Amino acid sequence: MKKLALLAFVVISIVACKEKDLTNDNPALPEENLQLKTSFLYGDKGIYEDSVLVNNKGNRFFITDIKFLLNNLYFIHTNKPERDSVLWDTGYYAISTDALTKFVAILEPGGYSGHYGFKIGLDSVAWANRPTNPRGDALTDADLIRNDGFGYNALVIKGRAIDPADPLDTAGNIPFEYNIGGYFISKKYRSDKLNFSLSSSSEVNLILNVDIEPIFNDFDIVAKPTVISDISDPVDYEIAEM
Repeated sequence: MKKLALLAFVVISIVACKEKDLTNDNPALPEENLQLKTSFLYGDKGIYEDSVLVNNKGNRFFITDIKFLLNNLYFIHTNKPERDSVLWDTGYYAISTDALTKFVAILEPGGYSGHYGFKIGLDSVAWANRPTNPRGDALTDADLIRNDGFGYNALVIKGRAIDPADPLDTAGNIPFEYNIGGYFISKKYRSDKLNFSLSSSSEVNLILNVDIEPIFNDFDIVAKPTVISDISDPVDYEIAEM
């Protein structure tokens, strides 16, 4: 739903900082020094598979997977008259709870003052113009590929809701899955102004804090455990466009 696809990202904050990554989970290629680092939150709390979340509808639930398609990553200087773009990355990246960090691009050493931006999802124009051999992993990701001829999901959220009618249910016996996307649901995002400098030996971490509480807080998961953004199903698509 647009509520799912869009509200998920209005609370993203972007921070660029000079920081050396100490993990080997996602090693950079020789030419890459810009890393996406994502945290998924529910309000002010981190999301873990064994953590019970509660919303305003009284739903008690677990989130088991979140994934979104990020593309059109750019950086534009705002302190130059020509407002030149120093980064326009052509990759398509699947960001998920299982892949929280990704090296994606390169920034040249120097001082930066401006805005980052990116898009979540692909509209029909972007889908039609996608490259034959794209960079990144999103366009071959089984969760993001739609099987209805309408391109890709912008956002996929999976989990389990505790059955309110079953007092013995503590594990979450009601599976839910929201596949939000297609040609008509995408979102462009631009950061606040950022100022940072980069040396030849440092890395830039682009930190994305994704809070899904606005999505679920007033949504009855038990009553509607599945949304697929089916344009041929008026009820499903009406929810997708809320």
